[in-house]
Formats: sequence, structure tokens, C-alpha cells
Amino acid sequence: MAVIKYPLDSDARSLGITGECSICGRRSSAYWMCRGVEIFEVCSTCAAEKLPLLVAESLDDNIDRFRAESVLRTVAASFWRDMSLCLMNRPSIRKHLARTNN
Repeated sequence: MAVIKYPLDSDARSLGITGECSICGRRSSAYWMCRGVEIFEVCSTCAAEKLPLLVAESLDDNIDRFRAESVLRTVAASFWRDMSLCLMNRPSIRKHLARTNN
């Protein structure tokens, strides 16, 4: 997954990034490259509201409450780990941390 930067440059356009959410058509904020060719773009609203449905629908028919709770814990842990990594890669956060660590 990668963040989309605007205005779209020629590299982004050559990948096939349109700047439109693949779900709702609004301005996209991130994308995944599927199988190295297909681009799937999402806006922040669809990422929060629709992608959990993708996780739920991807589970097999043998799901029960205990497995669902396990999946939820995994998703929550992944979310906070990935949120931390994203925040640490933002220039404004790195600048703030550099000031506070001196």
C-alpha cells in the first residue's frame, strides 16, 4: 500500500493511478497494487468503512465468536502498528521528534 501524493505526477499516472476511489469515485488517498498490475485506490472514508467488510467476507463459513474475536484482535493490532509506522514516516512528525529529542 502507498499514499497518493497530489498533484499526480507522471510516475503515478504511469502506474495507472487515477486519483479516484475505486469504491465511491471520490478523491483517493491511498492505493494497493494487486498482483503487480491492477491498482485499487481508496479514499479515507471507504478505507475505514468498507475495508473491514472485506476482512469479514474473506473469512470462511466456519467462523464462530471466538475466531471472530481473534481476527478482530489481529486487525486492531495491525491497525495500531501500521498507524504508528505511517505517523513516524510523516515529515512533520519526524521534525517534531527531532526537536524533542535534543
